[in-house]
Amino acid sequence: MTGLPPLCCTTSALPAESIAFVVDLSRGPRLRRTGAAVSVLDEGGKLNLILIHVRRGVYVAMDRACTHGGAQCRFNAKRHTLHLRGTLLHGRTHGNLRTYVTKASGERVEIWLG
Repeated sequence: MTGLPPLCCTTSALPAESIAFVVDLSRGPRLRRTGAAVSVLDEGGKLNLILIHVRRGVYVAMDRACTHGGAQCRFNAKRHTLHLRGTLLHGRTHGNLRTYVTKASGERVEIWLG
């Protein structure tokens, strides 16, 4: 067949904003408690987030790796702050941690990756 574009060029792409990662609170009941935080990792190691239950029905998701040196963030529930274990080498970080839109509904928290 000549004159027809290959299939890969005619297949529509799924917009990134339509992709969500779902956290099932029944499998991680600790996260139901306000002030709790968990790491969200995929098996391939490409997703490395921290999910924090900041107040009833409100969750914050952000990258866990520091923008400076890759150290892993930890949440301090008493102070409502993130802490890193590492040394700042050049006096400044390399930007803010990326945050993601979340939506809580019943036993699910959706993290929109777009």
